[in-house]
Amino acid sequence: MPRISRTGFVTIQSSMLSPNWKAEITNGAGTVEDVSSDVVNYRVNDSMNEVLSSFQITLDNKEGKNLDRWSGGERIDIYANFSDGNTKIFRGRIEWMSYDFSSEGRFLVLAGRNDALELAEIRIIEEYTNATPESIISDIITKYATDVTYTSTATNKTIDKIGFRKASAWEAINEVLRQAGHDCYINSSSALVHFAENSQRNNAQSIVHGVNLINSSRVRDVTRVKNRISFIGGGEVFYEAAAMLI
Repeated sequence: MPRISRTGFVTIQSSMLSPNWKAEITNGAGTVEDVSSDVVNYRVNDSMNEVLSSFQITLDNKEGKNLDRWSGGERIDIYANFSDGNTKIFRGRIEWMSYDFSSEGRFLVLAGRNDALELAEIRIIEEYTNATPESIISDIITKYATDVTYTSTATNKTIDKIGFRKASAWEAINEVLRQAGHDCYINSSSALVHFAENSQRNNAQSIVHGVNLINSSRVRDVTRVKNRISFIGGGEVFYEAAAMLI
């Protein structure tokens, strides 16, 4: 019988490891509480651009054991990796809590954003002339941030003139870096990181639909939620609107 041969390929199955993780909340007294054993579900949206990173975790609240345990504003740190679960992937604060009750039990849902939130909520009035982007960012961080740190990264650019009037500190920083041709994000250590656009390459990992890409969705830009919008004319505020999404 003649030998029949043909060319082809063999697909190597991608790894489908489940991560090890933990979640810690620092309460108002400064005590770090490991809540990992109570977590039923957790999600972290880790942004690499101007959209704020966010988290949501669901805790078991059987017999009300987590009732009134936190009030909002507490620090939360989430860790995950495929070995010991001690790699920090998120650092932020609790903004929102919901007590849920269903046939599956009683649950407490906690949600919030990373420390870029501090910069997104502060309105600034500043003007800079013949300044480097890194010096402008350093000045904004020094004046308006307590949770976020910044180590100057050279952009080799100079901005002739730029000003901000009631812009958020986060909007100001992103505009400065846009003019410098840089992208930025707040990492899991609450440090501002920026780099030249299109300078980052991923040569080690891939995303495969049906393998490690489970689903995809458009992330809502919550920085567009304004607590108060002011219309200014003739040097005076003549209209203000509260709590709206633009």
